[in-house]
Amino acid sequence: RERDTDLLGRVRGGDEQAYAELWERYAPAAAAVARSYWWSADADDLVAESFTRIYQAIQAGKGPTAAFKPYLFATMRNLAISWGRARREVPIEYIEAVEDPNSTDAAADADFDASLVSQAILALPERWQDVLWFGEVEHLSMHEIGKRLDISERAAAVLAFRAREVLRQAW
Repeated sequence: RERDTDLLGRVRGGDEQAYAELWERYAPAAAAVARSYWWSADADDLVAESFTRIYQAIQAGKGPTAAFKPYLFATMRNLAISWGRARREVPIEYIEAVEDPNSTDAAADADFDASLVSQAILALPERWQDVLWFGEVEHLSMHEIGKRLDISERAAAVLAFRAREVLRQAW
């Protein structure tokens, strides 16, 4: 499996197939994350637009150079927030007549918690993010996680334990 850094280098050199490989690699995870953004539009649209914007940024000499997944997730979050704000705009003369369902204490706490968790996860090394994703979201066994990461089942279990512990402390 080719590293993200190598694929991004190929994309910068004009290799569209390398970007297609990044898309294939991260689209399922991106779709799951997009569905968690309750304030945004359609999850598929969010994923597609995020990948498109990153590709355009790379073509313009910007964008990620090493860690694609965190860059993708940050792009998705920013885009979802932007779309969410755009949908909630209300003419000022109607502002008192519209109650914001997200202004409750519970909604604010949930949004704050989600933001903290996202920041804590994105601060982890990519390999730790992967092991947590495979275990907690895809519900893979340690044996299957080990195969995906090309390590032993025991090494996968140790890696998962360390990743959970560091995530717990960071959060």
